Amino acid sequence: MPLNCLGDLYKLEIVSILKNKGFNVKDVHELNLILEKMGLLIKSGSHWMTTKEGVKHTIYSSQVLDAQGWHPSVVDLIVKFLKK
Repeated sequence: MPLNCLGDLYKLEIVSILKNKGFNVKDVHELNLILEKMGLLIKSGSHWMTTKEGVKHTIYSSQVLDAQGWHPSVVDLIVKFLKK
């Protein structure tokens, strides 16, 4: 279910969408690793923090730990990244 009326997505929903598109993304942890390689997340202790670039694709206005709400446009970015 979308996070809000704007259609923003939880990470688990992004994993499901990627699986439906034929990508072998097993879980949210693997998604976090992909987002880290893309420069959208960084590891901060035992948490994941959005980068300044990553904030553009979330529902938040600044960097946060363990961001859950992502704009649907991030799926297209991930797909493009995984096709490389």
